[in-house]
Amino acid sequence: MQFSPGAEIFQDDSRIYQNISRKVIECEETMRYVTMAFIFYDKRLLVVLHKKIGKWLHVGGHLESDEDFEESLFREIKEETGLTVKIVKTYANDLHEQFFIKEENFEAKPLIMPFFIHKTITPKTKEIIFDYICMADSDKIKLQKEELVEYKWISQKEINSLDSFPLWKKLAIKAFEAYEKFK
Repeated sequence: MQFSPGAEIFQDDSRIYQNISRKVIECEETMRYVTMAFIFYDKRLLVVLHKKIGKWLHVGGHLESDEDFEESLFREIKEETGLTVKIVKTYANDLHEQFFIKEENFEAKPLIMPFFIHKTITPKTKEIIFDYICMADSDKIKLQKEELVEYKWISQKEINSLDSFPLWKKLAIKAFEAYEKFK
């Protein structure tokens, strides 16, 4: 089921609902956090066919309880593809580098801001998704077969021909534009 942008979301008795054209979606799950990566190599985007979802998407997965967002992102990419990547900063601000602090009993580690953050609610899940743009050090993939069926590197022109979600296609196009601007 697709959800309309700007649809009314409200909470009642610790259940989340999204009201769309008189249909109410109920979800009993707790909020989960997901990190995803639009991974580029040589002006091409890596897409993977997800076994469970049956759609072409970018790489990523759920945050583990002992991870920050960047650790989750790097772990998921390594597990699903074998790639090593660098996050592309999609903003012009050097504040990030100025505030790493490591003392005896204290550490402050600024995290790179995601390219896009959004919330999804379905009858089975509710998630906040942190989308990053990354550059791979190689195009050699070791695909994890438990969750993924296949992969391919695509150009921006190929996005709309993929069997994927409309929101994903819009984000992928914007990711190409941001990658070209900030790489």
